[in-house]
Amino acid sequence: MAKRPASKSKSSSKSKSGSRKKSTSKQLPEFKFDFSREKLIEISGIVFLIFGFITLIMTVFAKADTFFAKWPDYLLLQTGLFSYVLPIIFIVIGAWFLLSRYKQFPDVTIPRLIGATALIFNLITWFQLFHAADPRKAIPEHGGGKVGEAIYNWFHHGLGTPGAVIMLIAWLLISLMLLVNLSMPALLAWLVFTVKDSHSKFVDFIRKQVEIQRQKKKNRENLQKILDDHPIQPQLTFEEESKDTSIERAPSKPSVETPPKASPTSRTTWQLPDPEDILKHIMPVTEISENDEDRARVIEETLRSFKAPGTVVEIRRGPTVTLFGVEPDYIETRSGKNRVRVKNITALSNDIALALKASRIRIQAPVPGKGYIGIEVPNARSSIVGMLDIIHSNSFQKQKSLLRFPLGKDVTGNPVVLISPKCHTY
Repeated sequence: MAKRPASKSKSSSKSKSGSRKKSTSKQLPEFKFDFSREKLIEISGIVFLIFGFITLIMTVFAKADTFFAKWPDYLLLQTGLFSYVLPIIFIVIGAWFLLSRYKQFPDVTIPRLIGATALIFNLITWFQLFHAADPRKAIPEHGGGKVGEAIYNWFHHGLGTPGAVIMLIAWLLISLMLLVNLSMPALLAWLVFTVKDSHSKFVDFIRKQVEIQRQKKKNRENLQKILDDHPIQPQLTFEEESKDTSIERAPSKPSVETPPKASPTSRTTWQLPDPEDILKHIMPVTEISENDEDRARVIEETLRSFKAPGTVVEIRRGPTVTLFGVEPDYIETRSGKNRVRVKNITALSNDIALALKASRIRIQAPVPGKGYIGIEVPNARSSIVGMLDIIHSNSFQKQKSLLRFPLGKDVTGNPVVLISPKCHTY
């Protein structure tokens, strides 16, 4: 009977020691090394910044034939005159990596990195082309270096100078498409509007200069006309008056001065300026993190999981909201096939918002004039509505009122124009 409490005491001591070990093990924090994608991008941005600044300092301040001048000399041999631009490019890439977490700056993606790399090599090859179109007359340090010479020679030997230029232009367009994440029509539209904008500014400048010269010429003609109507009489000096003392002067009558004739005021007719001269075209925002077809599939799967099936029959994207038109399907019941009730779909607004990862959605049941239910989902990025786009739209052009004002676009992306009913039409 005396041994039993001893075993209990041993077990109790073991349990106490085990509990102490467990308590001490719980108190020790577990160290986890979190190496996420964002942290990798930030570290890469810091490396690019440091590398760019060091290269810039070596290029500008390093003395020739020293240890610190070897790296700029190597870049000059490999990339030619483009080596003076490389430090700035490294600094810009580093700043882009560090600021990519903000919404104002584009995200760092693999297609954009490929586009940036392809653009750098394309510019090096352009340096080689501008230096010497004939490879036999090229000097590596004065053009695109060995890299630009190798790429350009490969194009030149196979296609000649015209073919090499065409290949470089196509290479440049593909690089810009990957870098700015635009399709070819959107990129060409951006280039056309940029050239058109610069052309309109140049034409406006020439027009102003011609108008200034015309106004100066008109002022000179008016001044000459006033001088012709009222000539200035030359005054005699004191010596000339003393010579004419023998001539008796008749008392002159006081002459009444006539006011100068007023020049006729020319009335200029004011014309409405072209919208392209005062407004700029807004480039459409390209959606990166979302796809309308994927969201439509999520809506259909969510409705099907809650036994209220529906089919997305129309997608209409607006500036801030995208409208998904959902047509209710039929379900099998005891009495036969019955269409899903509208209230069954409207009651799932919170579940649909959760599936789409949206803060809120709006269900319009039904859409006026349509045979479906409208589910309005906010876009990840709101696009800017340009006034020039609305002025060029059919909704604005077909209005014949003298007072028309573009308000913007509605939920479905259609232009909204306000007209005054009191103004006469033409």
